[in-house]
Amino acid sequence: MRALVILAALAVLALPLVAQNGADTKKVDADKLYNEGNTLYRSGDFAGAITKYQGALQLADDYKYRYQLGLAYKNTRKTDDAIAQFEKSVELKPDFAVGHYALGTANLSARSYADAIDHFKMALQYDPSMDRAKTGIAEAYSGEAQRLSDEGQLQAASKLCDEALALHSSNSKLLLIAARVYNKSGDSEKALEAAKSALEYKKRGAKGAEYFELGIAYKRMNDYTNARAAFNEAKKDPTYSRNAQYELDGLKSGIQLRAYGQKDPLSEYKIEGFGMFEAMMNRVREDTVRTLFLVQLAEEENLPQRRQQRFSMTRGAVAAARPEGGQQADQLPRQQTVRRESPKVGRNEPCPCGSGKKYKKCCGAT
Repeated sequence: MRALVILAALAVLALPLVAQNGADTKKVDADKLYNEGNTLYRSGDFAGAITKYQGALQLADDYKYRYQLGLAYKNTRKTDDAIAQFEKSVELKPDFAVGHYALGTANLSARSYADAIDHFKMALQYDPSMDRAKTGIAEAYSGEAQRLSDEGQLQAASKLCDEALALHSSNSKLLLIAARVYNKSGDSEKALEAAKSALEYKKRGAKGAEYFELGIAYKRMNDYTNARAAFNEAKKDPTYSRNAQYELDGLKSGIQLRAYGQKDPLSEYKIEGFGMFEAMMNRVREDTVRTLFLVQLAEEENLPQRRQQRFSMTRGAVAAARPEGGQQADQLPRQQTVRRESPKVGRNEPCPCGSGKKYKKCCGAT
């Protein structure tokens, strides 16, 4: 009887060990499927990778399996499924910074900009050195501001741009969207600053959009000279050439229309003409100063030598201009002076031919 009790106790103790060994075996098999899925993922076989990851999740639930499955779904353009897997991944491991970043990019693709901003911020919270998350936040701010602007919520869009630029003042795309929003909301000074900064921080690609918004800001500030220059720059970008030309045409005919705004067109012409004259004078001054700075002064000891060189060059040019044969000027044949053999006859004097008429009426007639 005592032996049976001991055997029963040993069996009870052995059950957790058997269950643990079974769980370990499932985890090993799940890891194997997970690794096979990674191999297929790297080769570009996303559908095969999804099958392997799903098989691994049937054996064990792991945040890495969920994350990789989300990436595979994202590469097959199944954004909603990708978001679902990324969410489960960060639920299993809340401090998974890469998972939060992936969830932010998926929400950005789905145009869920508010959710994207939240997860990008959480990624930075767990990994402050993740610069790509900072870029993601700026992209999400840009998308949300553009969406609000398109829906006519200009005040909310402008406020969001203020908040975004306070955190990310060097993102060229965000600055461009901000300039566009500020122009629509009538805040030309902010639009001008944003457009200038966008041009400064944009290192590559066409800048037609930035110059176009810059021109709009100048135009609304009645700075037509700079507006015209900005639109001419925007015109170089094929995407904005037609819009820029339309604005330039509007500037040409706009002066006549200013009478509706209680402004004298003649005075407006004078103001713009004076502005153009001032711009021309500034260019002349700049060119003059640039030329003066480029002038090289000759040293005093070299002046006699340079004069001698200039004199030699002049004598050489004169010698080259002489006629062939090397004749001197005084050796050339001189022209003989034509002299009259008879005295000059006046116009009103009798003609020498004996006709009795005046010279001007006879032989002197022309």
